[in-house]
Amino acid sequence: MLFLKNLGVFHECQVQGFFEILELKFTFVNEHFNISKVKKKLILVKNARIYNLSLIYFKNMKQSFINLLILQFIILLFIFSSCGSNSKKDNTIDETDTTENEIIVEKEITDSLLYVFDQIKNDSVLFSSAMSIYVFDDSLNEVVFEHNSNLALIPASTMKLLSTAAALEILGSKRNFQTTVQYDGQIIDGHILDGNIYIKGGGDPALGSKYYKGTYGNFISKWANSILSLGIDSITGSVIADARIFSLEYVPTTWSYGETGDYYCTAASGLSAYDNRYKLTFYGSNKSRLKATKNTIKPYIPDFYYENKTNIVSGRKDAVYFLGSPYSHERILKGNIPTGNKSYSLEASIPDPPYLVAYHLSEELQKSGVKIANTPSSIRRLKYDNDSIYRIATSRARTVITTQYSPSVKSLVGVTNNVSNNLFAEHLTTHIGLKKYGIRNGNTESGTTAIVRFWKSLGIDIRGMNIFDGSGISRYNSVTSKQLVDVLCYMKDSSNNFNTYYNSLAISGEKGTLKSFCDGTPASGKIHAKSGTMSRVRSYAGFVETNSGRKLTFAFTVNNYSCHTSEMKLMMEKFMTTLVVNK
Repeated sequence: MLFLKNLGVFHECQVQGFFEILELKFTFVNEHFNISKVKKKLILVKNARIYNLSLIYFKNMKQSFINLLILQFIILLFIFSSCGSNSKKDNTIDETDTTENEIIVEKEITDSLLYVFDQIKNDSVLFSSAMSIYVFDDSLNEVVFEHNSNLALIPASTMKLLSTAAALEILGSKRNFQTTVQYDGQIIDGHILDGNIYIKGGGDPALGSKYYKGTYGNFISKWANSILSLGIDSITGSVIADARIFSLEYVPTTWSYGETGDYYCTAASGLSAYDNRYKLTFYGSNKSRLKATKNTIKPYIPDFYYENKTNIVSGRKDAVYFLGSPYSHERILKGNIPTGNKSYSLEASIPDPPYLVAYHLSEELQKSGVKIANTPSSIRRLKYDNDSIYRIATSRARTVITTQYSPSVKSLVGVTNNVSNNLFAEHLTTHIGLKKYGIRNGNTESGTTAIVRFWKSLGIDIRGMNIFDGSGISRYNSVTSKQLVDVLCYMKDSSNNFNTYYNSLAISGEKGTLKSFCDGTPASGKIHAKSGTMSRVRSYAGFVETNSGRKLTFAFTVNNYSCHTSEMKLMMEKFMTTLVVNK
């Protein structure tokens, strides 16, 4: 260093700005001396804090060509010594370019992410938070970045990555589910059914779904026409829903009571319909207990009552939640609504989907002139209300009238991950339990147990992996960022279903739940991932392609931050954008 100063060439040693000066001052000698490899070596120390090389000035731009060559030779000697090159082995700079470039990329990515990560980690809103990050380059078999990668955190909807991957692998991408319309007894005189009509659920999550309008059409009308085609105009029994393929106690036990009535808490019934959601229209000022009418609730639910206990708060957006138990047709509306609006239309979860389907088919048949002796019901209702009919309904042989097939698992996974559909995720999870453990195990517990055991069987370390549902609603769930990446890497490297899985994911700035994520940034379109959001939880996991073409697998989860979720999103966007733009 003293030698350089004595030459009058260096004022001090700093890396910052080195390249700009080198390119400006040495352009005319570049033909005679290759400095591209010099740059590669300099990149290795470019971001290191212990080296701050910068040429402040050049003494004389008109120095002789020989002096410039001497200067470059001195610089090369300094670089080799600074980078820890092996002087005994390395007499030239002709090293393997591929290995060198890999080291350069890793160094640049790591240092840049460290800088951004430090900004995020040290923000006061994350003082009491827990954060887990894991970024892996599978092709190079190296960790690009990690922080608390084995810390188990609540994943929210990134849990769907585990359940949908397991569904594709265990159930198969082509699998579908059947709903059948049946009857028992016999048809007398060619037009009287001395028996009951049954709707036998097969665990189809998409029956009447808004995502599959073209698939089902008006399925109730189609079923009614199939019954009428048999010549039936009178039924001595009733229309009965049979959802026993799944447990009749279908709502996961770890879901919060304060959420089970809301639109996103749609659990897996053996006979689901209409996305298991209804839309209620009510007036904010009316605080009475009211019975819903066909004008105020869609789809219409008979004998449904609600009581408005919301608060009118000036200047705020509506934040209303529905309190009520599964199967109960009583709901209490709580929360805040803003002033200035007279009526509100909000979605919530249907309390008893099987009974609702039976009611709608019974109503449709009566509109078509069919006389039905008894009111519609379900196997569950009969068990508690009419034991004699219950025994008949569960023991008599039945004849199939018509069958409705669901979309394939491939298609259902596409919707599940793209829009984060909780209902579909819960159905797929329950079907996994049914497939692995038999007909009496169509429930959440058997499905989640099967999923954990499946990932363990593939060599994934499941310590800290606790799964209590398939959708991520349960706050009892926990998973590490490394486990999420391990599942993603398995799908990428070993699964024949990877293309289906990859295409099911949302895309940053383009579609699904990531449509607004990194929108308008260089990371737009570069991230295929699943998002997860709930109170004090934000999570992303999936695949990234950097600007240089490097393909990475990542997971990033934060719990218990003290800012608004939109602010946490901005922080995570900054990290992901930095990951994408690094070369």
